[in-house]
Amino acid sequence: MKKICFVTTISGTIKAFLLDFAQYLVEKNGYDVTFICDNDESMYSYTNDHIHYIPISIKRGIGLDGLSVIRQLEKIFRDNCFDIVQYATPNASFYASIAAKKVSRLSETHWKLIYLLQNPEKTYEAYCIDIRGSEFQFLIPELDMQTTLKAVNAKLNDKLVLKAANIDIPNQTADFIPIL
Repeated sequence: MKKICFVTTISGTIKAFLLDFAQYLVEKNGYDVTFICDNDESMYSYTNDHIHYIPISIKRGIGLDGLSVIRQLEKIFRDNCFDIVQYATPNASFYASIAAKKVSRLSETHWKLIYLLQNPEKTYEAYCIDIRGSEFQFLIPELDMQTTLKAVNAKLNDKLVLKAANIDIPNQTADFIPIL
């Protein structure tokens, strides 16, 4: 069953535009639908085994409380593993897009690390993109990853061949070593 989450600032958007569509997704396509918006007790009347409601206080306008909203959304997205996150209304779009991107990055990094563990002898071309003192930042395009190396002799745009080492899935890190 595919899981979709709709995030809006106010419940009125869901009631006006999304309820019928959600019912269609459930009945015709077998989706599990979750709505996230402001606190509105009447939203619970629309819930059932396949339509869920999670209230979050999303205020209109920008403020520091937005950081809390992003953290709450990240936790919800991570806990529910939605296949699709769709957002509407300005503030909900801003907060949900940041949270969804952060959660998807964690998932993508996890699977990249699994790939590195499964391919321990594979090597990757990397390009020097920044130098700060004795630290050299390299981009590994094939993996869409970056790594920092010390004690290498490189100039900007130089290419090195690297191999993964010290892969740590719980901390979502991997070191890379140059292959001579």
